Amino acid sequence: MTDRNQIDSSDARGSDSAAGAEPTPRVGYRRPPTHSRFKPGQSGNPRGRPKGAKNIDTLCRSLLSRKVTIQEHGGRRRVSAVEAILLASIQRAVRGDNRAAKLLLDLQQRLPRTEDAEAAATSTEEDAAIIADFLRKQLEAEKPEGTALKAGDDVSPSSSDAGEDGGAA
Repeated sequence: MTDRNQIDSSDARGSDSAAGAEPTPRVGYRRPPTHSRFKPGQSGNPRGRPKGAKNIDTLCRSLLSRKVTIQEHGGRRRVSAVEAILLASIQRAVRGDNRAAKLLLDLQQRLPRTEDAEAAATSTEEDAAIIADFLRKQLEAEKPEGTALKAGDDVSPSSSDAGEDGGAA
């Protein structure tokens, strides 16, 4: 039994297949009729999002990075909108606004501490030992068989880089 939406050229009665005409293409799920398909180069959403349209994240970032003029200590100063908002919140918190104080303290808790970031960025002696062990194994793998590195050989990154590039110049 054939589906009502699907037309097969062999099932179509009275078709011109014997006369040499093209068979009727199948129509059905994910097979629209040829007359209603998109033509080459035609968009499926011609009135869609225009070029250059910005999403909310892009708009917020551009507006908050925009420079504004503030008055501070009797003088004018140009700062980003984010900095102006933070300065105003700090002033309100210092004057006794509990909501502004809570907002700032919550923000401070969520942000990473600079000391933590600096500590993570500096390598420890343990990191240096791991790197030296890795470089030693790499050098052993590159050397021909029968020659091995001795325990006292220097495999620090600066010495191995100078040895590789020093003779090639």
